[in-house]
Parts: sequence; structure tokens; C-alpha cells
Amino acid sequence: MRKEKLDIVLVNPPTRMQSRNMPYALLSLAAYLRAKGKSCKIIDVKPGHVSGLDTANIEEYVVDSILEADTGIVGLTCLTAEYCVVYGMAEMLRRKGYKGLIVAGGHHPTFCPEDFLVPEGVFDFVIMGEGELTLHQLMEVVGHGLGRAREIDGVAFCKDGKLNRTAPRELMRDLDFLASVPYDLLDMSYRLQPRTDLINNILLSGVGILTTRGCPFRCVFCGNNTIWSNSGPGKRLRTRKIVDVVREVVFLKKNYDIDAFCIDDDMFTLNEQRVGEFCDQLKATGLNLIWYCQSHVNTFTESMAKKMKEAGCVQISFGVESGSDRILMEIKKGTKVENIIRAFRICDKYKIRSLANFMLNTPTEEKIDLDATLALADEIKATKYVFAVTVPLLGTELYDKYVYPRLTKEEYAICGERITYQDIADPRFRLTKHNINMAWLFIWVRLRYMIAREFFDSIIWFLGHLDFYRKSSRYEAYKREVLFVFPNKLCSIIRSTAKRIMIKTGLFRGSNR
Repeated sequence: MRKEKLDIVLVNPPTRMQSRNMPYALLSLAAYLRAKGKSCKIIDVKPGHVSGLDTANIEEYVVDSILEADTGIVGLTCLTAEYCVVYGMAEMLRRKGYKGLIVAGGHHPTFCPEDFLVPEGVFDFVIMGEGELTLHQLMEVVGHGLGRAREIDGVAFCKDGKLNRTAPRELMRDLDFLASVPYDLLDMSYRLQPRTDLINNILLSGVGILTTRGCPFRCVFCGNNTIWSNSGPGKRLRTRKIVDVVREVVFLKKNYDIDAFCIDDDMFTLNEQRVGEFCDQLKATGLNLIWYCQSHVNTFTESMAKKMKEAGCVQISFGVESGSDRILMEIKKGTKVENIIRAFRICDKYKIRSLANFMLNTPTEEKIDLDATLALADEIKATKYVFAVTVPLLGTELYDKYVYPRLTKEEYAICGERITYQDIADPRFRLTKHNINMAWLFIWVRLRYMIAREFFDSIIWFLGHLDFYRKSSRYEAYKREVLFVFPNKLCSIIRSTAKRIMIKTGLFRGSNR
């Protein structure tokens, strides 16, 4: 039987195999290309596809899946930590005889197109910044040579041994093409398994959605800020029509029977009128779903909280980062401690769960700043706390200012290691003025603020909302998770913390990082 020829194959790297997060960039590209009449496929390998294979064989499985699809263009997305894997798969594609175009996009190609475009290299193009318009235009000129590519904004390519970059791509003016998100291109069964990381510590089946793109804030630790700042003209924050967003939620309930969803926008609560419109339309559907979103303490109001609570919002995440006003200014957070305290008090008043994200190892931090951060953590009484060691990732202001010498390609993988966010994994990553042992500090805050909540909060929520779970078509699956997965999770938490302690005390023969 002859295979259907595809215009393009988009690849979610196998480094994300265990993740249940939605590949928003690939979904957006596919939605736009479909709207333009292009046929596409997303290769989104998940554990059930490659049972028993080791890492190298999984990468080869992905490459073979690309070759099985009859296409002239392959698009590979890539974060910095994934560079060696993604480049290695492109090399394998060429070794196995692939003659079509290989295009890289995403954060790392945007920041460092030169890593992909080398003389006699395996990549043909890099798409920098937002990719929908650029990729579509590139597909339209395929076969007409590099000369036509020079006419397309947001592209980089190598010619005569030199890197060529076109003008920055103008930011998209509207997101109407996302009215039809191509969920059929993903393995939704894996993503819909009950889990506790859709809405932190609550066992739920559901998915994430986006209602906006971009962010008006300019935090020095965020790579998205660099992407929006270095793009061509256009508004940094764009919004989808609320009617389209609510239709998407209804579609997900009807077709995938979700019990919950999370809004993964960088900035959902910027416009109070828009938030109110969303809540009103969601309530009118009568779906009675529960949901979660991220917010900025400056934009969160009491009237907004009331509306969100009535519409089913059960948790809000805030980037607190620090309890020191000086540090908040240093990292360009755009807020003050008093606003943080106010936001958490509002959540407490309306019985909305709150998640507080804190950063250790902030730039120029002194012990007095750290003490202020821990004091604030005690004062706000969040439902859940997340502490992480700040890492100056490539593409951020922090990286440009502090990391010398620059990371080599062989060192990029360190950015994806869990330990990197629990200790100073490399001396170049030390940002503080104090010399407090970061590994011991992380262990202490984990014991003080995180471990008990990571386990017991899940159990308490489940027992307190049995009626909600009994109404779900996945009730039996939820019960199995409670009986078997939760105890394993507790053991894993204890084991990983004990291992870190033993490493630091020399009782465990492992890495000292």
C-alpha cells in the first residue's frame, strides 16, 4: 500500500518522552499549516511506543519513524539541554539516506543558529522566533534555492561557509488559527492518565491549554523575554478569542472526557475584563471542570479571584522568586514584597490553593536577602512551595552577564539535569555574593516546605473530594493511583532526599555536584 505523502513531519524530541505536557509549539505550527492546506504529522514518542528500548535505540526509533513518513521536510524543535540529542538524530537521518530539508526551531536554534548551521552540516535552515509564518513561507519556496530564502524574515542558513540571517520575524498579530488545535496528531491516551503534576499535588486527568502568547514582563532569568524582545515589530502579548478558548475546553471534555485543565499562559491574568469574560462563558457551559492558572501578583485582584473561584479555579501559581525588594528589582521582576503578600492573602480569603515559586542563588544575593526570602515563605502560608536553584540558562540576560567562559556544546546537557536545579552544578552558575552551600540549603527548604505537602496534600485532596472523583469515568484509575502510586511517590521523595544528604556527607559514593 502506497504511503500518503506528507508536506512536513514535526518532531518532539525523545528527551521529552516521559513528559505529559502539551508540545504547544508543534501543535501551533501544525494548526497553522493545516489551515494553509498543508499535510503534517507530529512524531511524539511515548513510553508505550518503545517499551524495552534503551536511549540510543529510542533515538533510532524516532529517526526510523521519520523515514517511514514520506516527506520532504523535517522540523526538529530543540531546547539547549537537548542539543546533542537533536543534532545526533539529524546526523543519523543523513546517514540513513534522508535527502529532504532538515529545519531546526525553538529556543536554542533561535538563540544560537550557528550551533546548527555549520559548513557541510546536516541542517538546512534554522527558524528564529515564532515559526508559523516563517515555516509556511519556507515550505512555499522549497526547490527554488537559497536566493528565495533570503526573502523570508526569521530564517538563518549557511552559504559559502558563512552564516546568513534574515531580518527578525514580525510577531503574529492574531491567534485565530488556534481555533482548531490538532490534538489528533498526539498520543492523548498517555497524556490523559491521572497524574499529580497537571494541578500540583492534585490527582487529575486533563491537559494544558494556552489562551495567550507572550509576556509584557522582562525577567532576567527568562528566555522567553529574549525571544519577544529580539523579534520584529508587534505586540509582545497576544490573546486568543475567549469564545475559541471555551470551545476548545468543551471539545476536550466531549472528545477526551477531561476532568480538569490548566492554563499554561505566561500571563493569563493581565486583563481583568478578559478573565471575567472567560469565567462567565466557562460557567455557562455547565461542565463543572476544575482548573489552574499562572498569575503575576501585580495583576491579581480580589474581584478577579471571586470570579475565578466561582468558575472552578482551584489553584493559582505565582512567581514569588524572592522576599527581598532589592533582589526583585535586580531580576527585573516588576513587583514588590507587599504585592506578593497581598496576592496570597486574597487566595486564602477565597479558599483558592496557592503555589509559590521561589528562587535560590539569585544574582548579587546576600545572606540578608536569603533570610528575607525564607521569612516571606513562612508569612504567605502557600498551599505548595517550589524552591529551585537559579540557573543562568543560555538565551537569558543572566547567562549573558554571568557565564564566562560560555558553555560548550558538550556542556549544554547540564542545563537539563535535575541536580542542576538543586545545587551549583558548575562554578560559573554561582550568582550569589554569599557562599552558603546550595545543596544543603536546597535539602533544608525541601524538608521544611516541600516534602510533606508533596505527599499528604494529594491524599487529603482526594479524600476531601470523593464526590468529584466518583462522577468521573476514570474513578477506578484514580483509586489505583491512590493505592499504589502515592506510596511509591513517598518512597521516591524520601529516597532522593536521603541520597542527596549522603552525597553531601560523603556516605554515598556518587557525584558531589
